[in-house]
Amino acid sequence: MSLARDFYARPTASLPQACHNRAKTKAAYRFLEHKDTTMHTLLQSHYGATEARVSQESIVLAVQDTTSLDYTTHRATAGVGPIGSWPQGPQGLQLHSTLAFSVQGTPLGFVDVQCWARDVGEFGKKARRHQVPIEEKESYKWLKSYRAVAEIQARCPTTTLVSVGNREADLYELFAEAAHHAAGPKLLVRAQHDRQLQNEQGRL
Repeated sequence: MSLARDFYARPTASLPQACHNRAKTKAAYRFLEHKDTTMHTLLQSHYGATEARVSQESIVLAVQDTTSLDYTTHRATAGVGPIGSWPQGPQGLQLHSTLAFSVQGTPLGFVDVQCWARDVGEFGKKARRHQVPIEEKESYKWLKSYRAVAEIQARCPTTTLVSVGNREADLYELFAEAAHHAAGPKLLVRAQHDRQLQNEQGRL
């Protein structure tokens, strides 16, 4: 609780700066290095609070997007991967998050957070993307997020959830997922591909 208060008070500070003294800093490092301290574990109570707020709304927008966390200047950092367009370029982590909003634009909390480091050995596989199943692609993040929203939709039947994605989310597999679950969340995606229209002659 003390660590959370310290970071809340100084969200842009480094860990030693936020903790103020050596003893609290040492305790914070011990906590973060513990094997049971994972992002998934730390977010569980937050997810629960988010769902409680979602259940009070009639319509909720669950907006998902990806950002890159750049650790290039921290050369000693382990467990990172390329975040740019070439393997020896900037190094860091990929973070794909889904943040719930009311229709008035009030943030309600995170519904899903995925974080990973790209494998430098896998760099360049985009050329064979049509031969790789969606589960082995980075774009699978969109389906995982949609399924997390769908789980909340099932528990909050009086709320209409809308999963929102940018052009990168214009995936056949995502549309198929949404079409397969009629009672699931609505899907709003900015078009990237000039797809054929369902009941008309022509395309988008």
